[in-house]
Amino acid sequence: MDIEQIATTTVKARIARTNLLSAFISDGDKEPSWDGHIYIYENESKKKTFLHGQRIAVQVKGKRMKQLDKQHITYHVAIADLQNYLIHGVVFFVIGIDDKCNTRSYYTLLHPIKIKKILETTSKRQKVNIHFNLLPESDQELEVICLNFFNDCTKQTSFITVPSFNIQDFQNVPKTINITCVQQSSEAFFDYIFSHEVCLYAKAPVDGYPDIPLDIINCAQINKTINQNVQVGNHIFYNHYDLVFTKDHHQLIIGQNIRFNFKSNSGFKATFILQGTLKNQIHDLSFILAFFQAGEVTLGESTIHQDRSKYQTEILPLLSNFKIHLDYLKNILQALEALQCKDELVFDYNDFKNEYRINLQTLIDVIVNKKRCSNDQLNKASPCLCGLKLFNIFLPLIFIKGKEREHDRFLNLLEQNITMSITNTINGRTYPISQYLIFDRAIYKNIALQYQDRIISSFQHDIKQYPIVAERINNSLLEMLHAYDESSKSEILNMCIKFSKWLLDNASALDINIRWLNYLQSIKRARSLNHAEQNILYKILKTETNTEILIAAHILLNQTTQANILLKSIKDQNRFISFPIYNLMNIH
Repeated sequence: MDIEQIATTTVKARIARTNLLSAFISDGDKEPSWDGHIYIYENESKKKTFLHGQRIAVQVKGKRMKQLDKQHITYHVAIADLQNYLIHGVVFFVIGIDDKCNTRSYYTLLHPIKIKKILETTSKRQKVNIHFNLLPESDQELEVICLNFFNDCTKQTSFITVPSFNIQDFQNVPKTINITCVQQSSEAFFDYIFSHEVCLYAKAPVDGYPDIPLDIINCAQINKTINQNVQVGNHIFYNHYDLVFTKDHHQLIIGQNIRFNFKSNSGFKATFILQGTLKNQIHDLSFILAFFQAGEVTLGESTIHQDRSKYQTEILPLLSNFKIHLDYLKNILQALEALQCKDELVFDYNDFKNEYRINLQTLIDVIVNKKRCSNDQLNKASPCLCGLKLFNIFLPLIFIKGKEREHDRFLNLLEQNITMSITNTINGRTYPISQYLIFDRAIYKNIALQYQDRIISSFQHDIKQYPIVAERINNSLLEMLHAYDESSKSEILNMCIKFSKWLLDNASALDINIRWLNYLQSIKRARSLNHAEQNILYKILKTETNTEILIAAHILLNQTTQANILLKSIKDQNRFISFPIYNLMNIH
C-alpha cells in the first residue's frame, strides 16, 4: 500500500470537486517541505486571467489508522518544516487510511503567526504535536476556508520578523480589535467564525499601515455596544443597547432583563426575565409595558414592531399581571425610600423566601398603605427592635405602635436619627446615648460592612462626651464578639479588634484590666497571643482580685483547669458563661 500516493490522490480529488479551487500537488515528495499548491480563482471558469496570484502552499501526509471515526487527530510535524512554512504559511492535510484503503481527511491551517507562536514556545525538540480537524464536506465551505487563509497569510507575512504582539497589548485601546472573514452574508459570517479558527488583528495606530496580527482564536461570542437611544414614543428609556452573537443565537439586549433573539428573515422573539436590582427591574418593566402598549420601539434609526395579531390572545392577558407586579415593586421602593435605605435591593426571585414576602408586605402595609401592623408579636412588644432581612440587605428597625389615630411606624436605626438616653443608677443623671447601643448580636451578624465605621464613631463620640457611659458601650463590644463567634465573619472580628483597641487607649473610665481582656480576647480570635501579651495576663493574675477577671485571664492563657476551678467557686456561673470569653474556654 502506497500511503503517500493514496493521500495525495485523495486531496486532489477532494479539491477537484470545488468550483473555485485547483490543486497542483506532486505525488512523490519532490519538494523538501511542500507537496504543491492550491490555486484560488475568482469564478468557476478557472482561467488564469481570474487567478491574480492567489495560491496557498500545501503539505499532504498519509497516516495508517485502525478506525476512521475520529473528529480530530494529532500529528507530529517537524520543526524544520515549520521553519520553512513560516513566511507564507501552509495548509497541512493528513489523510487517515485504514486496512481496506478507506480514507478520511483531516486538515490544519498553519498561518505565519500561528507557526511563529509555536516556534517561540517550543524547546529544542525536533517535532511538535499539532491538532488537526476533520475536513468539511461542503465544497463552498472549503473554498471559503482557503480564501480566508490566503488573505490572512498575505496580511501576516510582513510581521514575521518583528516582535510578537498579543491582545493584552491593546486591552486599553478602544475599537482596535477586528476579525476579517470573506462571506456572502452576515449570517454566513457568524456561522463561519463560530465554527473555525479565525485571526485576530489590531488596527495600526497610524493610518495607512496594515493591521497587526495578534493571535489565532476559537471565537465563542462577540459583544457590541451600540450607543443609540432606545425609546418608545417620545420617552427615552436607555441610551444604548447591546448585540451578542454566538453560534447558537443572536441577541439584542436592552437594559438588564430584555432579550430579543433573532435570525435573518425570521423576525424577533422577545424574552423577559426579571433580575438585578429593584430599581433596574422597575425601569425595565416600565419599558416593557410601554412597548406592549405602543406596539413598537425605536433603536436609533431602526424600529422593532410587534406582531399585533397576537395582541389580544397573548399580550393583553400579560399586561394586567405586569402592571400589578410593577405596582408591587414600586411600593417596595417607596417603603425603602421612606426608611432612607441607601442600599440597593437585589430582588432575586430564585431566593424569594417566605420570610422576605412577609417582611416586604409588612413594610408596604404600614409605610405605604398606612395600615395597622398585623404582626401580633411586634404590636405587643412596641416599641421594639426588629431586624428585617430582605434578600441582600438587612434593616435594623424600631417598630412603634401608633396611639389612637396615629399611624404605626418603622424607624431605620442606620439612617434615621433617634433620640435616646440612659440614666446612671449611681448619680441619677441622664445622658444622651447612641441609638446603636440597642443593637444585639443578631443585628451585628447581619449589618453591612459599610456601616461599621459609623457605629464605632458614634460610640467613640459618646465616650469622649460622657466617659461614664463607657461601661454600657463596652457591652456592645461583647455583643459584637458574640456575633463573630456565631458567624465567623472576618469583617466583624476586624471591627472588634479595632474598637477594643480604641477602648483600651481611650476609655479611661472603664477598668483597665477589663479593657485589656477584651482587646486580647479579640486578638486571640485572630491569632495566638505573643509573649508580651501573655505577660500582661500574668501581671493581671498577680494583681487582680476580681474572680471573673482572673477566670478570663486563665482562659486567654489556655489554663482551663485553673479557670474551671475558679468558675465553680462563684455563685452566678451562668452570668460568666454568658460572656463571649467563655467561648474561648477550649480553644488553644
